[in-house]
Amino acid sequence: MTSFFAALWMFIIVMVGCISGSAAFAAPPNVDFTVAVSEAVNVSGCPANCPRITVDVGGVTRYAEYSAGTGSASLTFSYAPVSGDVDLDGVTLTSPIDLNGGTITDLNGNALSPLTYTVPDTSGVKIDYPSLSMDFVADTDGRYTLDGTVYNDLTSFLGATGGTFSRASVGSYFDSAGVLQIAAPNQPRFDYDPVTLQPKGLLIEKDRTNLILQSSAFTTSPWAHASTGMTTSSSTTAPDGSTVPFYTFPSTEVLYQDVAVPLGLATTHSIWIKANQITTIGFRNPGSTAACPNNTPFVVSTSWQRITLTATSAQTTSRLLIDNRTSCGYGTATGLNLAFFGAQVEFGAFPSSYIPTTSAAVTREADSLTLPTGAWFSASEGTSMVWTKAPPLAGNLMRFLDMSSSGSDRMLLQKSTASGVRLLSQVSGVTVASPSTTSTFSGGDIKIVGSYQSNNYGISINGGAAVTALSGAVPAVTSFDIGSQSPDIINTNLTAFKYYPIRASDTQLQLMTQ
Repeated sequence: MTSFFAALWMFIIVMVGCISGSAAFAAPPNVDFTVAVSEAVNVSGCPANCPRITVDVGGVTRYAEYSAGTGSASLTFSYAPVSGDVDLDGVTLTSPIDLNGGTITDLNGNALSPLTYTVPDTSGVKIDYPSLSMDFVADTDGRYTLDGTVYNDLTSFLGATGGTFSRASVGSYFDSAGVLQIAAPNQPRFDYDPVTLQPKGLLIEKDRTNLILQSSAFTTSPWAHASTGMTTSSSTTAPDGSTVPFYTFPSTEVLYQDVAVPLGLATTHSIWIKANQITTIGFRNPGSTAACPNNTPFVVSTSWQRITLTATSAQTTSRLLIDNRTSCGYGTATGLNLAFFGAQVEFGAFPSSYIPTTSAAVTREADSLTLPTGAWFSASEGTSMVWTKAPPLAGNLMRFLDMSSSGSDRMLLQKSTASGVRLLSQVSGVTVASPSTTSTFSGGDIKIVGSYQSNNYGISINGGAAVTALSGAVPAVTSFDIGSQSPDIINTNLTAFKYYPIRASDTQLQLMTQ
């Protein structure tokens, strides 16, 4: 007897396999869905006319095409993620099944009807497949992808993209064991918190000069001290793993060095100190007169800590001074011993990484990471996400990303005010769009995403609703620069970067930054 599928025939879609891009954002495998039917069916039309299920992926229409199961009661439909797909709140399936010129029949050749089904909950099927990604906290030297191909070190990734990393000097950073290391010129610095040992990402800084001489040789001129102290009592291990002495530091002792500075310039002093007991000492305010009231008290302990002070210079000499004199209100501890490491005086409103010196001042040059555009990039629409640590100062202006050409076309993800971030788009030097949003920049991680398309720009930060600008052409872009745009260089740790060759929806922009 010939059988026909009745109108009450039911389909149940069961998700049997789904995966989003991994932490490295490699090409995810197919996402499979199973259609369970009550008796065996045949499928025809493939490969040109495969039946399929429509899948909404972050506002973009994709398809899960029939891939297996003909002759059985279980059909598999497979969605193959495309580079650039992103849907962080789960894809959505659409009923009915689209035959797409193919057929689904029972074993007697009767067409399946109806093709509708109850749409299942697919909120757990999340897709994150950027065409280019850089994860700077994976392993010890990051993990990177280019159109689904994974690279386990930055050097090979830059070779594949034609990108460059440069810094025309040595630079310091903390390794995964919390030990201060010196990186060779043009060697990236994968930085760690020296206390928690948690990875902080790629260290990107602007150029800075340490004006202090003999930065870790505290009994060598031009260091000066009172005649009654600074004798060696014992030793300890310094932040860089070397052995340094504990010095006796009685209640008549100071240690200092003078540095010439211009008037009215932000100047930062820093030094690591470790004591044999917890007590309070004084640290002279930068660029101030040589008097006790211009000290700032600091509590030192039996662990190394970097103490820092910043001030605008009020005279042409800035004295880095450690004070334990009772005449200045200190010197309460009996038998105080202090160890010192890494003294630094630099121009700027925050301390940068340690710059070792001997008989002359030393400059650490700026870090620069640059990628030329390639097949991973779309000239007409795209989305860029930068994940970084909070800048050292809330008011510190910086560019998180400079997408530009050799001319005057560019798009900047830019911290433009004390709390404002914008996506500035310029064509031939003229601003065509500038959506902006705000953040407190009070510490921790910062995630910023900006998207572009003709007359459709968007920006979001730290889970905030996307702010849009619905006008403006798209500039011509030939390179992505991270960290090289003086003077508003990043000056922080870069955690990750992702690029999608689509203008992601406003919903996805917000989800990307959560």
